[in-house]
Amino acid sequence: DIVKTDGKIIYFSPKPLREIQPLSPGEEMLPAPGQPSRIVPPQQSVQKEAETNVIKAFPPQDLNLESKVDKSGDLLLYNNMLLVFSEQEITGYDVSDPKSPAKKWNIKLEDRTSIVTTRLDKDKIYLVTKTTINLSEPSPIKLLTLNGTPLNIDYYEIYHPTVTVPVDITFSVFTLDPYSGETTGKVSFVGSS
Repeated sequence: DIVKTDGKIIYFSPKPLREIQPLSPGEEMLPAPGQPSRIVPPQQSVQKEAETNVIKAFPPQDLNLESKVDKSGDLLLYNNMLLVFSEQEITGYDVSDPKSPAKKWNIKLEDRTSIVTTRLDKDKIYLVTKTTINLSEPSPIKLLTLNGTPLNIDYYEIYHPTVTVPVDITFSVFTLDPYSGETTGKVSFVGSS
């Protein structure tokens, strides 16, 4: 979700925006090979990083932007912890003081790893990732890094069928501690994209 609330504070995380900006002098846009020339105003598309807004919403007459968090993405709110799931990272913020959110931990996903989904159930956060298989990569497979410490998986830890089947993805499921970002209960299995 891009919006979460605790009943008093609203956390709103808009998607990153693309802005059109003029090209620098001397830069020009050339037509694609085989395409006719056309006049195009000099411009370029630049992605602007979005932030998560922390908005005081109650009482309504005091509606106010309290602060901002420097990341945007899908959100999970657990007690006083706000988790922001960006494209290649997960960041945990302590929002017990909405005027001053404090970054507590950060997980960086490796290049070939992406988030499939996350769920909050009975005080546990479940994180499902997928990693593209690269057979030339030696074991272990690098999945993510928490505050500089890598989390890897060895090939022998990955569940797979006993018969030969075409696979190109390794799915991994973890339990994620919202307060520390620590992962436990790692299970991995092969699949197909």
